[in-house]
Amino acid sequence: MLKYLNYQKVMPFFMGCFFLCLSVNMYAQTDSITIHQNEKVINITSDTLIQAEKSVPDSIKRRPHFPRRATIYSLCLPGLGQAYNRKYWKVPVVYAGLGTLGYFIYFNNKRYHSFLDAYKFVVNGETGPPPNEMVERYNGDAEKLRTIKNYYLRNLEISYIATGLFYIIQVIDAAVDAHFFYFDVDENLSLQISPEIFQPLHSYTPPVAGVSLVFNLK
Repeated sequence: MLKYLNYQKVMPFFMGCFFLCLSVNMYAQTDSITIHQNEKVINITSDTLIQAEKSVPDSIKRRPHFPRRATIYSLCLPGLGQAYNRKYWKVPVVYAGLGTLGYFIYFNNKRYHSFLDAYKFVVNGETGPPPNEMVERYNGDAEKLRTIKNYYLRNLEISYIATGLFYIIQVIDAAVDAHFFYFDVDENLSLQISPEIFQPLHSYTPPVAGVSLVFNLK
């Protein structure tokens, strides 16, 4: 009788524990959270979190990129703005252009001063050894020396102007690249070029070969 009573008392306890654990497990498998806020019940499930993550704009997920910073970098050091925009292949192009223009400045400046010294030597009627070989090469002709001197002076000025323009262009290039840093170009936004054979409206006219340009915007 005692064992029977103990069984009757213990059995409901174990059954209650079993059903309690089963209900907790089933509730946990739904991956949901119930929030009570201002007497409103908000049920958040795992699917809701996934959808919320997908709905976050790319502009928030991406690391910010500042066109002003790229411009300042290129102003301080040519090519640095291109490196900031991750267009590393443009950096050697920038320095190749500046190196070429720098050589033109050096060459034209050296030739200009050579003919300038020779021209002054002849015009001033100076005596003694000439400053360079240009005096003897052109037989002391002041007019020729002046013409060649002005030629190299013009080339020197053009070299300075070209260098300044190139410097400004690389700054503008860095700024524009920074503005379009996150510009999306994929299959949904593209320009496709393909050969095409066009059939004229009139049957007596032979087909014409051409090129088809298709701009996709989806």
